[in-house]
Amino acid sequence: VRIKIIGQVLGLSWMVGAKSTKGVMDGGACIMGSLVAFFLAGAARSRHDEDGKWTPMPSNISTMAMTIDAILFAAALVAGKSTVGSTKFSIAAGIYSFGAAVGALEGIPKFLQVLRLA
Repeated sequence: VRIKIIGQVLGLSWMVGAKSTKGVMDGGACIMGSLVAFFLAGAARSRHDEDGKWTPMPSNISTMAMTIDAILFAAALVAGKSTVGSTKFSIAAGIYSFGAAVGALEGIPKFLQVLRLA
């Protein structure tokens, strides 16, 4: 979990402090790279529910999540190393942005549910 949290904080800080679009993409690559490292370090088999009970992720879901994170990591990395405005940058940044947006939007129903309980 530390790998994930440290990577996310560093990546978000990098994105906020970035002076260029490429810097924002490099920060995104840091975030996604930390998530890939998190899964490679055994996150799926070490998962716990809200009661603290050990509930590992099914391997097919874990593989799917890690694959998506790896694709988004690669896309952000490629975008960060490409010339802004190039076709390669546009495609890679588009893939990363779409994936990040889907990840954020899928959490909205749970967030709204929490607000109703408060």
